Amino acid sequence: MAAQERKIIVIEKQMENGDFWQDHELAGKMSKELAELKEAREKWKEINETAELLKMEMDGIQKSESAKNDSNPPTSLCVRGEEEEKGRKLEKDLKALEKEIIKEERQTFFDFPYAKNNALLSIYAGAGGTEAQDWAQMLLRMYQRYGERAGFKVKTLHIHAGQEAGIKNATLEIKGHYAYGFLKNETGRIKN
Repeated sequence: MAAQERKIIVIEKQMENGDFWQDHELAGKMSKELAELKEAREKWKEINETAELLKMEMDGIQKSESAKNDSNPPTSLCVRGEEEEKGRKLEKDLKALEKEIIKEERQTFFDFPYAKNNALLSIYAGAGGTEAQDWAQMLLRMYQRYGERAGFKVKTLHIHAGQEAGIKNATLEIKGHYAYGFLKNETGRIKN
């Protein structure tokens, strides 16, 4: 986060320079980058605030449990039910926060050119006959399902069916934020 803050300061200082706006293309790119950096900063600030609130709630529940166990008075079912409900809500909120943190961490890993772009993914059966074509079809289904579950829009641009079964080749268009970043390293070849 400190690196992001430094980058924000550098870009803002560059924008203050009168010559900065002469190159419209560069100015547009830098403005977009600044907006993305500020958005990420705000998101992390929001995550930290949520984490602090959840920590305070958790501390309150623990103190309540500790006080209840120390004095050991008879508690009504209504009070126990409220405490259990608070615990379930807290657990749900913690899981949601964890998902948000994972999402934001992933986006910080994709700090390379074109990471935020859409992706084209091609699958070729190659040599191996029907088995290779079946395998290519399995890969195609796998990437289609992955894209859908990841929240991307997946469109089959081209598909060439095999003679007996499977596919000879196919091309998918995968649209969404960081689609290329997630799929960049999906290359390879199956060898025996």
